[in-house]
Amino acid sequence: MRTIAMTVALGLAAMSRAVAADPSICEPPTAIVVLDRSSSMNGAIGDGGTKWEAARAALDDMLAAYQQAIGFGLVTFPYPDACGPGQLDVPPAIGQRGAIGQALRMGPPVAGNWTPLGETLLAVAEPSRIAGYQPDYVVVITDGFQWCSPFDPAQRDLPRQAVKLLRDRGIRTFVVGFGAGVDEESLAAMAVLGDTAPAGCDQTAVDPARRCFHQADDAGTLTRALMAIAAQASAEICDGRDNDCDAVIDNDAPCHADQRCVDGQCTTPPTPTPGLDAGAAGDDDGAAVGGCGCQGASTPGSLGLALGVGAIVSGRGRRRRRGAARARPTTRARPAGAVPLP
Repeated sequence: MRTIAMTVALGLAAMSRAVAADPSICEPPTAIVVLDRSSSMNGAIGDGGTKWEAARAALDDMLAAYQQAIGFGLVTFPYPDACGPGQLDVPPAIGQRGAIGQALRMGPPVAGNWTPLGETLLAVAEPSRIAGYQPDYVVVITDGFQWCSPFDPAQRDLPRQAVKLLRDRGIRTFVVGFGAGVDEESLAAMAVLGDTAPAGCDQTAVDPARRCFHQADDAGTLTRALMAIAAQASAEICDGRDNDCDAVIDNDAPCHADQRCVDGQCTTPPTPTPGLDAGAAGDDDGAAVGGCGCQGASTPGSLGLALGVGAIVSGRGRRRRRGAARARPTTRARPAGAVPLP
């Protein structure tokens, strides 16, 4: 009984210290920015200039700060015009600030571009539509409603359905409403479904102080919103990867209050069985070490098994070299080397 307890304790300790062998190896997250390129983005924003100009500047500020921590890509919509779903402009990878800036040099047309947000997010959810990439995050920036001509009220729910599909495929969605003309109720629902809304937010979008999504009304607030999103997306999460490139896998990865991160998954510890635990504790002689119910010395067999558990856990972290992070291609399509600009 004592040998089993020691083996389990050492194995758990090894799991909690799953450290990458080489500090230069890590796997930063990837994110695709889905940017509204409808004609309304030519409208003025609070502090002067157009919404399109403000969005370009805010994205450049964020990329300057985070392009080495997150592999960013870009989708603009509609494509090529009117109400076509967006297309991948820049594939997600580390160091894409210049490519994204180049892709955003041409602004929206004066008229004729509408807002097929739902159709675009459905395209992003299907890797074959975006050169085989599957990002960790999607960052939506829009200044309006789901709307095409002729208007179909039934399409209002399409962005929510798309975000739910993205989440079902392991992709979380951040939502930014830009300007006063956004569909606050839909954006709030998208943030909740995308698993990025703050706890206790107002899903009815009635209370501005408790919004579920990020609201920006000028260039400054848009920059701050994107910086906050990038900070959250680049932090360590419980996924068996070294997201923040500090050579430690899943360190300080957040989980719900009753869970802990084990082998890349937030797991609820089993509830102790009173009779069984009491019997196991009674078989130990001597003082317990650190409350684990085991002795300080270990037998060669238990130590070898524990180290084996640690080696297995360490090997499960999917890692790649810093500065070369790319989104994970699926088996349905392979990432293209260069995606032509629209």
